Amino acid sequence: MSKNKGRVRAIHVMAQANFESWMYSSRTCFMFLFVTAFCYVVCGNHAQAIQGLNMHWGETLFYILYNGCNITMTSILFLITISEIPQRMGYQYNMLIRSNRIDWLYSQLLYCVWMVLAMTLLVVFCASVFVLPSVIFKSGWSEDLRIAQGIITEEEALVPSFIRQNFTPFSACLYALLPMFLFWITMVSVVLVFSLFGAPVIGLVFYALMLMGNVVFMVEMIAGIPMPIYYATLNNITVGWPEKEFVKYNQAMVGYVVVLLTLFIIMFFRVKRIDLEFDSARRM
Repeated sequence: MSKNKGRVRAIHVMAQANFESWMYSSRTCFMFLFVTAFCYVVCGNHAQAIQGLNMHWGETLFYILYNGCNITMTSILFLITISEIPQRMGYQYNMLIRSNRIDWLYSQLLYCVWMVLAMTLLVVFCASVFVLPSVIFKSGWSEDLRIAQGIITEEEALVPSFIRQNFTPFSACLYALLPMFLFWITMVSVVLVFSLFGAPVIGLVFYALMLMGNVVFMVEMIAGIPMPIYYATLNNITVGWPEKEFVKYNQAMVGYVVVLLTLFIIMFFRVKRIDLEFDSARRM
């Protein structure tokens, strides 16, 4: 039992050191400022669109998360701050003496989860605050009332019917956040895999192309498969699939799980076969 506690503590300490180094870097601070600014612009544009509709706070927040809150630009900013995974910090040699390669890998994965959580919480917090001037605090879906009164039609509703019929605004926000969270987890995992193979820059370029390929190369699909960005938001996953929204959503979630498990298996075997280097003047 004490040995397991020691392993957990070592994993936690290594992950915490990496996370604190990332959080307090000037690059991350600037990223947070720019993401906040993007959220402000998105929420301001949405406020103009819903002016006079008296939409509720929860459903307004859901609609912003449903569309990803400009996830392409926020993801690119996030990608810039994770250019060095794993963090090159010399003290980790001492930690490796007290742990092992697999525990080190677990610490990197935990560090990645914490980064994505920080990014997700930032977007949710900013969106929650910036929509306050344009909403009212009531529960439920205001659009159901407007549809019943004949003010708008079902086709004009901002929130899809399958969401309003099956979720509260709070649970719908969580439902919309999951694809964003898994998209970012996959992104940092891909960068980590490339770093373990000694090519972190290639990992960054590769995922940047996945984010912007439809704009740079005017390509919507590769071999019939949409770009990963199309699986980043609930809107992209479910739009155009009436009465099949849950099926498409579940398929996307299963796809994420398969990809993440594959990446973890690659990392697991790779980390056993490389020399770990943490000197900031050198690169793996």
